[in-house]
Amino acid sequence: MSDRLNIGILGTRLIDWGGGVDLLRIVLGAFHEKSIDRKIRLTLFLPCIKTEVSRQTHFHRGLSALLSRRPVQGLREVYWQIRKVNPHRIARDKILSVLGQSGAKFDIRCYTHEAELLRLIERHAIKVIIPSYQNLGKNFPVPWIGYLPDLQHKRLPELFSPDECISRDEQFLSVLQSATAMVVTSQAVKRDIETFYPGMASQIFVWPFTPYPFKEWFDESDTNVVNKYDLPARYFLISSQFWRHKSHITAIEALALLRGHPGYSDVKLVCTGATDDYRHPGYFAELQCRIADLGLTDAIMILGHIPKRDQIEIMKKSVGLIQPTLFEGTQGGLAVYDAVGLGIRAIVSDIRVNLEIQNPLVTFFHAGSIQDLACKLLCILGEEPPKVDKIYQLQLARSRIALLGNVLIDAVDTAIKDFRYKIHAVAIPKQPDNI
Repeated sequence: MSDRLNIGILGTRLIDWGGGVDLLRIVLGAFHEKSIDRKIRLTLFLPCIKTEVSRQTHFHRGLSALLSRRPVQGLREVYWQIRKVNPHRIARDKILSVLGQSGAKFDIRCYTHEAELLRLIERHAIKVIIPSYQNLGKNFPVPWIGYLPDLQHKRLPELFSPDECISRDEQFLSVLQSATAMVVTSQAVKRDIETFYPGMASQIFVWPFTPYPFKEWFDESDTNVVNKYDLPARYFLISSQFWRHKSHITAIEALALLRGHPGYSDVKLVCTGATDDYRHPGYFAELQCRIADLGLTDAIMILGHIPKRDQIEIMKKSVGLIQPTLFEGTQGGLAVYDAVGLGIRAIVSDIRVNLEIQNPLVTFFHAGSIQDLACKLLCILGEEPPKVDKIYQLQLARSRIALLGNVLIDAVDTAIKDFRYKIHAVAIPKQPDNI
């Protein structure tokens, strides 16, 4: 058992948003793929808030029922641990998506403060922590690999308040200066770190474009989304939060041009995702006004935040996904991961990070160009939809996740090696030259 690699997956902060949960799922899947070659044991550490069980009865019954219907591999003492989690802090569907569908075998341990996390790390003989969105400090007892999502506050500072820019700078610097190694989701983020924080980071590992769909996504859902959401016959989909940098307005204006062409007046746009942008509270209202001005009120369906499985079914029935974003830290954003993983076409802005994608399902348009996007939408509508082969797509997913597994294992091995070297260097002081 001495050669077993005990890896701690830190869910702090990542578990609190949908994209972070998907990232954790992909990380778990990548290590699961590598467990074929190496003895790896995974422990997922989640922040929790102790609450009265009586306040969580419905939450726990639902979780217990699901686990009893569909066994989850490798989980020990899960139910007892999850009882400590505040369901208002961590949504049930997010936890279940990580628990039941990552494909990995892992333990879950919840902690309420750093001292408890340290005790759990020691108890489970954890050799390394990955990924950490927070600064665990230079004196953390095991090597830890930091994670930064993007440097949007550097590239688009106008979208942040001065205080937010300062806060992000402080946090990012502390992680870069303390982490044994770093992992990021694109070459663009790595370049930005090297540009804005030169010499601050230890070795940076970049994971490749890694669409990794659930097997269940290829099957028909129990929910008839066409009836549930009254979906039109032909539509494009945007699955992004209504934040200003996501540039929904580009797609809205392009749809107006598209519908002006003969034979395309029936094409609509379906949007899923939260409609609030805390940095620009009036932005969604501005979009609604513009939609009305263009006469598109009946042509654009805004569904808001909906269950993930419903979103996937809506994506599968669409003509294609539109990703008009002006900034991302991950190639295409995770909605493009979902589309490509399912064999669905995606029309994506040609910002630097997106150009890292090399896939025939992805069509690029000039970021912010209404005319170019409308032209690309016309082209897509004139083509035969791609035929989806479930077996082929899952084989592709496995090859991609294997590549990511190689990157993460390299990061882990490097962090452990560098950490041991640092400990050894501190333990053995340099001898004077005259000895």
